[in-house]
Amino acid sequence: EAHFAHLYGCYKMGDWTPGAGYMYLDDASSDGKSFDTLFSTAHKFNGWSDRFLDSNGGGLPDGLQDYYIDLKGKLMGNNLVFAYHYFDDVAGNDDYGMEYNALISRKVTENLTASLKAAYFVGNDDRGDSYADDDMNVWLRLDYTIGSKVGDLFK
Repeated sequence: EAHFAHLYGCYKMGDWTPGAGYMYLDDASSDGKSFDTLFSTAHKFNGWSDRFLDSNGGGLPDGLQDYYIDLKGKLMGNNLVFAYHYFDDVAGNDDYGMEYNALISRKVTENLTASLKAAYFVGNDDRGDSYADDDMNVWLRLDYTIGSKVGDLFK
């Protein structure tokens, strides 16, 4: 028996939406296996550096508490997302580290969108595992849309 909880709240203020959240993935103390997300969505919810992909398959024996804030908005035709995560184990004894995320995207043409995305994980130097290591990831992405939206097919 393992537990999971996710709380998130935000407030739209014009073009900007600040938010705050908390996610809890149980540790392996109850039956020897931590919470299994089944279909890992760690990239979407637990920082873009993908340090917590082990949540798929119950591979986080210490569990995870993710405290985070984010800011989403628009500026001069660009979509912007900024986020900060603080990662802790379930017992609260040995944090994993923290992470900064940033995304800027812009529609270049009717069908083409360009985006630049970055994640910087600052590991806990006191840990004796891979979470002690810092990590930086950057993505440049072009999305080209062909044809109708799926929703338009059912009108």
